[in-house]
Amino acid sequence: MRIDSTSSLLATGAADGCAKVWDIAGGFCTHVFRNHGGIVSALAWNTPPVELDSQTARDGQRRFELFTGDIDGKIRLWDLRGETRGAQGKRSQGPLAVLDAHFSVVRGLAISDDGTKLVSASRDRMLSFWQRRKTVPKASSSKKDINGTSASVSWNLCDSVTAGESLESAGFLRRGSTLLKRKQDLEKAEQDLVWTGGAEGEIRIWSFTSQVVVAVQPGGRWATDQARAQQPHGRRRSEERESSEDLDKGDEDETRAITEVHYAAQIDTLVSVHADQTFSFRCAPVPVLAEDSERRPRRRALSRLRQLVGFNDQIIDLALLSPGDVQDSHLAVATNSTSVRIYHLGAAEHDVQMLPSDSRPADGHAGLILCLDKCQGAKWLVTGSKDATARIWAQIIPTASCLDEGEVEGKGIVTPLWRCVAVAKGHTESVGAIAFARRNDPQGHPPFMVTGSQDRTAKVWDLSTMAEHIKSLQSNPDADPLFLSSLTTLKIHDKDINALDVAPNNALLLSGSQDRTAKLFSISYTPPSKANASRASASLKQLTTCRAHKRGVWSVAFSPTDAAFVTASGDRTVRLWSLATFGCVKTFEGHTNAVLRARFLPQFRGMQLLTSASDGLVKLWSVRDEICVDTLDGHEDRVWGLECRQNASEILSAGADGMIRVWQDRTELDVEEAAQQRQVDVEREQRFTNFVALRDYRNAIALALAMDQPRRLFDLFSSVDASRGRDQKFGNDEDGLFASIKIDGGQQAGSITGSHDVDDVIRTMSAKQLARLLTFVRDWNTSARTAGTAQMVLHAVLRLHSPQAIIDAFEWRPIDSGEPVSSVEAGDRKAVDRRSARRSRAQDLASIVDALIPYTERHYSRAERILTESSMLEYTLEAMDAILGPSFQDEQAQTPLKNGVTTPVPFEVAVSTDEESDAAMSEDLDE
Repeated sequence: MRIDSTSSLLATGAADGCAKVWDIAGGFCTHVFRNHGGIVSALAWNTPPVELDSQTARDGQRRFELFTGDIDGKIRLWDLRGETRGAQGKRSQGPLAVLDAHFSVVRGLAISDDGTKLVSASRDRMLSFWQRRKTVPKASSSKKDINGTSASVSWNLCDSVTAGESLESAGFLRRGSTLLKRKQDLEKAEQDLVWTGGAEGEIRIWSFTSQVVVAVQPGGRWATDQARAQQPHGRRRSEERESSEDLDKGDEDETRAITEVHYAAQIDTLVSVHADQTFSFRCAPVPVLAEDSERRPRRRALSRLRQLVGFNDQIIDLALLSPGDVQDSHLAVATNSTSVRIYHLGAAEHDVQMLPSDSRPADGHAGLILCLDKCQGAKWLVTGSKDATARIWAQIIPTASCLDEGEVEGKGIVTPLWRCVAVAKGHTESVGAIAFARRNDPQGHPPFMVTGSQDRTAKVWDLSTMAEHIKSLQSNPDADPLFLSSLTTLKIHDKDINALDVAPNNALLLSGSQDRTAKLFSISYTPPSKANASRASASLKQLTTCRAHKRGVWSVAFSPTDAAFVTASGDRTVRLWSLATFGCVKTFEGHTNAVLRARFLPQFRGMQLLTSASDGLVKLWSVRDEICVDTLDGHEDRVWGLECRQNASEILSAGADGMIRVWQDRTELDVEEAAQQRQVDVEREQRFTNFVALRDYRNAIALALAMDQPRRLFDLFSSVDASRGRDQKFGNDEDGLFASIKIDGGQQAGSITGSHDVDDVIRTMSAKQLARLLTFVRDWNTSARTAGTAQMVLHAVLRLHSPQAIIDAFEWRPIDSGEPVSSVEAGDRKAVDRRSARRSRAQDLASIVDALIPYTERHYSRAERILTESSMLEYTLEAMDAILGPSFQDEQAQTPLKNGVTTPVPFEVAVSTDEESDAAMSEDLDE
């Protein structure tokens, strides 16, 4: 789709081989252009302004032309004002010109502002430059169209150059854009620069006049190729041999391919859209003749301004970093790629930095990144990769003397740079586990780190010279990273090493492997000093082997305070081990699949454990009680990454579904909300008691409905109903407040519920209250003990409300579905939402009626059965009086005992009890 410069017309291309022009204001189709060779793959408007178009100035009418490109490699030019005559003199709209320079899909078309230059980009790796031929109107009218202009249009192919990649997008920069730095270098403002983007994932700038590349992305593939072209042939050939031995990056290059490029001319920014759903903002050349060109910050052409990430792919690991003064300000994420993504948490610009940066792509891994770890203090980040290396990354703040144009912001703020500061190379296979020393040296840096590999070995690396090297990089950011030396190497497992952890005192090393075991080693590290000729040394000694898991061990972790450690395995269990006895003391079971990560939460003294598994669940365990405290369900696939902030306020989880979830600790908030809710309940309870005591039934019933307390409402209705009888006695278990209603109420003739005031309240209920009341009646009607009151209230509702009013009562919707937010007080909004969610199933009149009918029928049948049985009892007594006489019952009522005491003889009458009726009713419902 393309919109013209007047924003009144929209052009669309489709797979049916047609291009259509639509009137945006009217919403109708104005033109249909057919005769394409297949799918229309590119569109471009040619509507030059009157002041720039010489033909428009001569003819008096503005040009409205449309260029289309399709899969057969041809470019067609259509005139929206003109018509051509086909066979037999019939009017038919055909292309003014057909440009043939490509043999594959045309993906990019761009027209200069004056309508005289055309650039076409195709997937055949060719970039074509076209120039409009200046035509002179013919004297013969037969060659003129109905508008009086020449019907012949000619576009000359200036040149077709090889781009070296499949092109997907192309366009002109705005007039006057140049790479020159001085205004006197330009005679006039011309539109000469063209940008392209394609399969290599990089933007390049070309000159239309010379048809050559004039600018490339800093540190990109094209910049590297240019640098190699300037090197001696011997060194170039050796580097080519080394590059041929690198791991295959075909899949990653495919995901980094550019699918579209947008040019924001007002801010001179090029935005590239990549196949991996990332958006890169890059600086475009600024026109030197622009009014604000002198006030704008100086930036290198095509330098990265910011980057947005829309998809993370599979997340392998993550780590919280604190490169500055703010704690846990950055999040490092290792995805299914060779780069690390650094998210700036809490930042308004949502910028994502990629490691390695564009300026130093050689600092990155050649294989997929498998693991991450951070040092104590979170200043450094270490990554392990399939390329058998480990790399340490740190944030460098360059000094003013080494800044270039691309590193200075508009107000002189220095941009920190993430750099690879050290490389650990020595393993023969993938590095799948890595761990920094947990206790820093006096300078505040970790003295060593340990790596584990698929070659079954663990290596200890010396980091004593790291601090000096990072300090030197501030004055020389282009320096090469430091190559670390291995202090010791030891084969520690029979299969791949999955996890490593160093004890808080740097004295122990814990490892987990696919061989189903976890092993404990003692670490002996000696820092460099004069006594050892400034050479550090280290050694590993095995202490024990933990054999209890039935499958591979995926994660290990030391307790931050206790002499214990945990192991997580593919057998779906997490085990706690004692460092004193080397035995398993506790087992945590609850996951339904392999447990992949286990972490102790900080600030809880090792009493809370966090685990994640392949079932997509994150579980929080109480170590003391050996129970699962909470289960977090937010992922659809394996959860590989698990992190926690230092203040334990938030938990971060990430997995193979590409999602990063942030879980907030709501314990204190829930306690505070519960306390507030208790206070509100107490206040409402007191108000309800006062309303009942004052016989204010309207407010009492409304408050019971608002509090969502059906029990209170049932007691109120029952007490009012009981007040109509003459017997004012009540049981000891009744509430004295409601009993006083019985004593003082008395019978009110003509009342349905026992009180005319209650009848008036039911008659004047709102639709929402009526629906809520019928929901309570439905619940009461399911039990024989409460069915009497339910039937009484239902009778009142049916007598006092019309059927249409009852139907309309169930048409109301919750507040968040349509009612304005201002209609609810801010403090009660959450309570209303919770009550609406609980009663969402009740807002269906059909379901309420379906529940009322069967129970009502059974209650009626039970009442009829009891009535029949009571009639039989009365008939039996009358028959006994007729045969035995009226004095027989009195004589038999008392039987003398041996000690002279008389006791009554009870009558046994087969009358069904409420419990038996409920049981029979349940059996009927089951049938």
